[in-house]
Amino acid sequence: MDEDEIFEDCQASETILPIDELKEWIKNHGKFPKNIPDVLLERFLKVCDNDLDQTKDLILLNYKLRSSAPNLFTNRDITTKEMQTACKVLRFCPMPKLTKDKKLITIGGFSDVDPRIFNYGDCIKMALMVFDTRFCSYDDPENSEIATGEIVIMDVKGLSFRHFWKVLRNLMTAKFYMQYLQEAAPIRISQINIVNPSPVIDKLFSFMKPFMKKETLEVLRFHTQGVETLLERVGLENLPVEYGGALHVDLKEVHQNFIKKIDNFRNYLIDDDNWKFSS
Repeated sequence: MDEDEIFEDCQASETILPIDELKEWIKNHGKFPKNIPDVLLERFLKVCDNDLDQTKDLILLNYKLRSSAPNLFTNRDITTKEMQTACKVLRFCPMPKLTKDKKLITIGGFSDVDPRIFNYGDCIKMALMVFDTRFCSYDDPENSEIATGEIVIMDVKGLSFRHFWKVLRNLMTAKFYMQYLQEAAPIRISQINIVNPSPVIDKLFSFMKPFMKKETLEVLRFHTQGVETLLERVGLENLPVEYGGALHVDLKEVHQNFIKKIDNFRNYLIDDDNWKFSS
């Protein structure tokens, strides 16, 4: 499916009641891109429970934050050497199916733990490209459904102090990423699960904690005793076999398939006018 077909599917969904009013407000505002996909507007409305005023505030913050970080939101071509290296280093896998309660599970981890090729800024940029590709399409395309919440699983096996120092040198990028996901992205974070934590994670968490909202800390869990507590929290039927679950999915293949999906959106992602908030 090419980019045009994807957006045709997105636009053909049943219209949410306030969406026409929201589109009119965006048009009259004059600073937003002209071709925001309907499904992206649906996401903003959904996370705000269709409250139009809250939705407007969230959209404004989203685009203003984007404009403040051109290093992360411009020149976004997944085929470049830098982005291909980031895809090789970091596996960031949105699961192909929602859970029974309509949540989406994303499993992240290192595919290559060599700290010499780890570039934190590029990995964050790639992760944001994953999010934007997701946001412009339905999480359950067959039923035109958007996830009711996000379950994040980060497997930090292989993270070393050399990785940690590279993150520390990019602390402002880390702070921005946390602010964007917690305050401006059209998602509800239901769970954050850290798997295979180590003393490095303890050190990293001590630096990241001041950037985390109370609501984020309340849904954060460190699974220090293997996958048993992860299974209890996420559910056997929702986890891949390699994490003790019942899903026979190849995470490497899931990751590669999603990178192909990003490539299908490449023309849309690299056109800065699709994301620019006019000053």
